[in-house]
Amino acid sequence: NLRNLRVLRLGNNQLTKLPSELGSLRSLEELSLAGNLLANIPESIGNLRSLRLIDLSANRFSEEETKRIKTSLPALQWNGMRGSR
Repeated sequence: NLRNLRVLRLGNNQLTKLPSELGSLRSLEELSLAGNLLANIPESIGNLRSLRLIDLSANRFSEEETKRIKTSLPALQWNGMRGSR
């Protein structure tokens, strides 16, 4: 049970997709997915209302996907998107 997980670092793992269950980590405050091969994030990420910090740099996000992510997470204090395509 990962209900109380606050920090998740999955950077530099060549991930190409994430499970929709990511959105069930309601206590998550920090998420690092930098340096992967991601082009999108599950819509369930919008359920992460405690998320304050996210690093999605060095992935393959389109400008449209980047905007969707930012819109679905209005409480973010910082989001690393540099290097995303």
